[in-house]
Amino acid sequence: MAKSETTFYNLAELSEIASKAAKAINSVSERLEAIERHIGIAKDEPKLDRWYKRAGRSLVYLTGITRGVGYGYGFDIDGNWFDRCNGNPIFIDCLVEATPQEVEEALVKEAKRRGFLTQGTFFKSFTDGGKVREVQPFECYDGKMNPIKLSFSSGFLYYEEGLKTSYGLCSNPRVFEDGKWAEIVNQPVDKFAELKEAHKKGEVIQVRYSSGDYWHDCDYPRWDSCLEYRIKPEEKPKVGDVCKFWDDGENKYVVSVLTKTKEGDNYPYHTNFDSFKYATTITKEEAINLLFGNQ
Repeated sequence: MAKSETTFYNLAELSEIASKAAKAINSVSERLEAIERHIGIAKDEPKLDRWYKRAGRSLVYLTGITRGVGYGYGFDIDGNWFDRCNGNPIFIDCLVEATPQEVEEALVKEAKRRGFLTQGTFFKSFTDGGKVREVQPFECYDGKMNPIKLSFSSGFLYYEEGLKTSYGLCSNPRVFEDGKWAEIVNQPVDKFAELKEAHKKGEVIQVRYSSGDYWHDCDYPRWDSCLEYRIKPEEKPKVGDVCKFWDDGENKYVVSVLTKTKEGDNYPYHTNFDSFKYATTITKEEAINLLFGNQ
């Protein structure tokens, strides 16, 4: 039986052998990749700043890749949002690029969960670019309420339909951008709720733009929280006005000229013949109608 011989190498020789082996491996790897590309089975490495699916259910937005492991933000396999990968590495070999529809659907669902869109009505306020906005459905001049829609485009999620802000302007505020969600601050009480209801029933609304300013009739109120609104008060009759006078029931009335008023009296409105509890100024046409009917 032949004796085996042991070959000894110095460090320089070992280094050269290792270098040749590495080159051979790289060469084989490159050849395999070339073959895979040629027959159409090669898989490109995921690119940064794009949305990908993993494990069939989760969505991630890649912001970095280190040694085959990705980093970013998105949704885990349970659909929960994460700002960064905490103990859950994203292996890029398992990623498939997501469609815009899949991304929009997931983000809109998360926006609803956070309270940005509820039953087509939204009365919350949230921070956006350092400002606090109070938003609500945008109401057209015809009084019809536009539906609120959230749309994802150009990397951000925003209100597709215009919204009124606390400044009384129309805006399309962004809900999500660059991996960050707008913060819902509170749910303010709609201080104009009663006035809005009165306006729908036909009451005339007045607006005052600053303290000390005159009240102006407003056919289409913007409901700007920085302005004052009120129901137009009924004007008190003035001496010399043609008025309708009555006591306990408006069906029993007198049409005459107001000659005197006496505040604090049980019958403060006086004519040349009598005094009454109530009076309202009427037009010439109204007086003729009350006296002679529609004929």
